[in-house]
Amino acid sequence: MPIRRIDEVFVPEGRVRKIIDPQGLEDLIKSIQEVGLLHPPVVEENGALLAGERRFRALQCIAERGLTHHCNKKWLAPGLIMTTDIRDLTPIQRLQAEIEENTIRIDISWQEKSEATAALHELRTMQKAESTLPGLPPVPQTHEQTAAEIRGKPAEEVTRAEVRDVKADLYVQAWLAHHPGDKSVADAKSRAEALKMIELHLEDEHRAALGRRFVTQRPGKGHIIQRADMCQVLPDTPDNIYDVICTDPPWGRGADDWTNGTSLRRHTYQDDFHTFERIHLCLATHGFRVCKPKAHLYLFCAFQAFDELSKMFRASGWDVWPRPLIWFRPSGGIAPRPEHGPRNTYECILFANKGDKRVLTLKSDVLIYSKPAVDLRAAGKPVGVVYDLLSRSVLPGDEVLDPCCGSGPILPAANALKCRATCYDVADDAIGLASGRIDETYAHTEATVSFPTTRERAGMKVAKVAEG
Repeated sequence: MPIRRIDEVFVPEGRVRKIIDPQGLEDLIKSIQEVGLLHPPVVEENGALLAGERRFRALQCIAERGLTHHCNKKWLAPGLIMTTDIRDLTPIQRLQAEIEENTIRIDISWQEKSEATAALHELRTMQKAESTLPGLPPVPQTHEQTAAEIRGKPAEEVTRAEVRDVKADLYVQAWLAHHPGDKSVADAKSRAEALKMIELHLEDEHRAALGRRFVTQRPGKGHIIQRADMCQVLPDTPDNIYDVICTDPPWGRGADDWTNGTSLRRHTYQDDFHTFERIHLCLATHGFRVCKPKAHLYLFCAFQAFDELSKMFRASGWDVWPRPLIWFRPSGGIAPRPEHGPRNTYECILFANKGDKRVLTLKSDVLIYSKPAVDLRAAGKPVGVVYDLLSRSVLPGDEVLDPCCGSGPILPAANALKCRATCYDVADDAIGLASGRIDETYAHTEATVSFPTTRERAGMKVAKVAEG
């Protein structure tokens, strides 16, 4: 084994290992000093490191500290390193040396392991192609074979879990090969999270495809669903069409840069202030015009924007109710700073009137409905809260408008109330979701909240004393 100066060895670009744990490196340095270097790093003739990067990094630290170490019963002065040279190997064998050196290590990240597994799978397939007779197709490397080589055991002894891990690694790498800019998968905390993100992306792609194929129509129930920017459609819409506008536009809070609570589902629409201002100015002015002489507006909004939006809509002719309606979510909500403050469990709804339209029923300004059981889309609203709002204002046959329809909760609500809904959205995945709900009908049940009476509370205290 040749002895080189350590500065003659270098780590080439494109290595499997991307991250080296500092504490693990210190443990390795201590081990080398105590028991010596058992396996010298593998290098090529020009000094390029092929395998053993952690050992090489440890030896660099030892040299920088001016310490000696021993290998193969030889003591080496600071700055010297014993190596194993690899000569006359094919490119495939060289890649194999690096991969098999690193894939069995437990301290590499899941991204590195996934990348290495995919490389080993491709490597073995290339080797089989080299050994195949001319004119015959290569035999691909199976998942069982790849798992067996990674684990260092016969293929028949490989467990289902090990094969499943290999399949998952190959699946993630295949996705990243076709979506190289997908940071949500590449930077996921774990492989399980990466697979979940891929699943969500596939769902979104499927819904977007449905949206692109869905043709604007007014079927038996009379609904219209169209992929369109409301700021382009409403200015060309005739006057006096709609009885109610009920919608949840972007809030201008930058939600497209964060997750929806603990969900992995991302916002697929722009949520910057410019988009917020453009949409709400259009709603205030053209929304007022396209509504009938007597109409209502229900607008979901951030509480920070309620006063500003109230002034904007009043300036366009709307009579804005002075207090927001509150949608309370008993099943919980987002905790923006859990160590400093409470969980956000409610949202505000701006209620406005055109032409002094009367409500059909007197209801509370607090609406209690849990979030949707299935998170179809980020910031999605339950059908129950939309039904509750519409039931205050519409009669069978009325026209309702949701120009930012999202996953389309207004459609099941409109079906239950026998109304006709017009839905717009700029996103293909939203139109795909909404189009799938065109025949869905909401089965309404009243939400109730009860509090114990004074007598009941007194009884509870007595029961606790008796138990104690």
